[in-house]
Amino acid sequence: MKIKKGNKLYLKVGSLGWSNYLGIPIYFIVIGSIALVITFVKGGEFRNYAIYTIISIIGILLYIYQNDKLKFRSLDLNVPTDQFIENAKMLLEREGWIIEYDNQKYLQAIYRTGLFRLDLLTIIKFKHRIEYNLIHHPQDHNSIASLIDLNLKGKKTLNQIITYT
Repeated sequence: MKIKKGNKLYLKVGSLGWSNYLGIPIYFIVIGSIALVITFVKGGEFRNYAIYTIISIIGILLYIYQNDKLKFRSLDLNVPTDQFIENAKMLLEREGWIIEYDNQKYLQAIYRTGLFRLDLLTIIKFKHRIEYNLIHHPQDHNSIASLIDLNLKGKKTLNQIITYT
């Protein structure tokens, strides 16, 4: 399973996770662009061009915002990686997170508290550092929550984990 591409969490283009996570921005871009083309072909009014251009720009800005959330952050460790991961797993379990994957390369945990709350924490393990990412889970089937979720519980737990270094 591919977890990282470049410096971002990998979501396969066209997959359910990709469409759930980037669905709204892609929708705005596609609808705005199609409407612009149709308006151009039919010779529409300037007001329509402006509206469809704004819709497309909103879609592009939302795409950039969502895509930026996929980036991993790096953290150099002062303790061995194995010790750090063990402490992180204990803290995650104590805070109510469910560990989905834990292998030699990475750890993924989820935290669900309601309809709009499904955080996904990914920690990639290296020799003396980790890379981590915290987003709304792409498999949640809720594109709106992906845009508006602030991951407050996840950020609080992540700060506690980071203080272990």
